[in-house]
Amino acid sequence: MKSFRNALSKAGMSDPPLSAERLAAWYRVNRPISLTGLTDTAQSPAAVTFHGDVITPSGTALGGWVEMTLRSDGTYTFKGHMHDSGWDPYDFRVRAVVSTPNLVVAAQRSGHTDGTGSDPLGHPNRDCDWQEDGKEPRIEMFWPEVRQGTMTVSKSYQDVGVLKTIEDITADFLGFVAADVLGSPVLGLALVIGSELGKVTGLKWGDPTILVGVAEVAGIVAVFGFGALVPAIGVAVAIAPNHRRLNQDEIRFASAVFGDTLPIDRIMLTDMAGLGGRRFTFPNVDGDILVNLGPAYSNPDPMHYTQGNYPIIQGTPGGYPTQGQLFIHELVHAWQIANSWFVPGWICDGASAQMQGRSTYQYGPAGPSYKNMGSIEARAAIVDQWFGKYAKGWTSVDDAIAKLNSPAATSDPYFTYIANNIRLKQE
Repeated sequence: MKSFRNALSKAGMSDPPLSAERLAAWYRVNRPISLTGLTDTAQSPAAVTFHGDVITPSGTALGGWVEMTLRSDGTYTFKGHMHDSGWDPYDFRVRAVVSTPNLVVAAQRSGHTDGTGSDPLGHPNRDCDWQEDGKEPRIEMFWPEVRQGTMTVSKSYQDVGVLKTIEDITADFLGFVAADVLGSPVLGLALVIGSELGKVTGLKWGDPTILVGVAEVAGIVAVFGFGALVPAIGVAVAIAPNHRRLNQDEIRFASAVFGDTLPIDRIMLTDMAGLGGRRFTFPNVDGDILVNLGPAYSNPDPMHYTQGNYPIIQGTPGGYPTQGQLFIHELVHAWQIANSWFVPGWICDGASAQMQGRSTYQYGPAGPSYKNMGSIEARAAIVDQWFGKYAKGWTSVDDAIAKLNSPAATSDPYFTYIANNIRLKQE
């Protein structure tokens, strides 16, 4: 059903003032404005096009342009043109990045242009044109922010050699994001579009002695997977992050909350943290789930780490004053990933929640279905705060289990989500 409210939503407009004039300006509809006609126009996806010229220094006979069009339904077009006007041929790589305060959308294209010297007596192919059309659902999820982004363009080129191996593409892209993208102190997520960078995020990085899915360039560590990457810190340059599987005590400890519903064989604990020191859990390219705990990994260990001395008030953001409470919170995210039907969507839900700050951990009184109790962070907070309230002061794994099976713990209104959702794999 068509409506003016739906038209505003399609344009990604939720902040005041909400008016026909503003919507008309967005769709470039001239006066006089017909509300019916404007609503009909808005049934098509809203789009924003970013254009940038590729300029090289004087004496380099290579130039062109790149353009990225992003739409509110998640579709995109990435296209460009490069031209060689001189004698030497060039291999080139062009990167376009649309940046917002919390995320970026990146695309990259490698190609070749002939110079006169490539075929002095013939017809050298001086032009390289491309157009890639595709869909990235997370563009739609983040549309209100994406449409207000700005684009920057960078390039690499040389008149000899090849820039097209996947290893070279990867190294070049990582060097760029290390300098210009991941260095942002607030960036939570980088989405990649197009076939070239899609290959990068699908690579199984490293070797079994290090950690698959993690790469480092210029002191920036990135975790790759599912068409996205997350910047991380806490790892020394050129040194693999500390990582391991859960030990038997941790498995028993977690079972007090999750029963047997955690994907134990897929969970990998690490000492990485997101930018700003945020702990984060992320699905890796090899099927593992990286639970990145930062200092909680070894200070003294995940089961005994605490953060803050705030009283636990269910529904209110606070710290993690009970031993192991942060560990339980991040394990809820591992549980969510394992039980999500669309993991890329879960990644964006998580990034979106992080952008909302502390309020994203708030939830209301028990009663609604678990999935309607707020963001994925709020739903994780329900579990960790129930644990923190009733496991407080535990002295052994057996003691923690006993405390969580007490009448007080099992009669808590929020226990229904533990019993009927977490322990039954019902998101």
